[in-house]
Amino acid sequence: MTSDIAQQENNGAVTLQALIQHSGRSAVDLVVVSSDPEFYSVEQDLDGVRLLVFDGKRPLVTRSLGAMKRALKGVRCRRASLRHVTAFDEMIGMPSAAGGALLEISIAM
Repeated sequence: MTSDIAQQENNGAVTLQALIQHSGRSAVDLVVVSSDPEFYSVEQDLDGVRLLVFDGKRPLVTRSLGAMKRALKGVRCRRASLRHVTAFDEMIGMPSAAGGALLEISIAM
């Protein structure tokens, strides 16, 4: 693990630039998260630890899966998945389920 990634792991985040550099040496696992139909963020899965990917000082967020794939074009990816989290239980006035209702599928990057 590079020192950039190791240092950023303590913060629970990684920059897009560091992710691109790290993936040049070793392909990475990514999880694209959609909690709303129009907002997509991305996390690096580093041995079970999820690191939110930042573009500069803000989380990398796009308005479509296609835009997220374009933003991650320079990242060499070993495995990728799309995780859609829904707030359905909360919308109908029920307590949210532990871990939330989610759907996760493998995707090609």
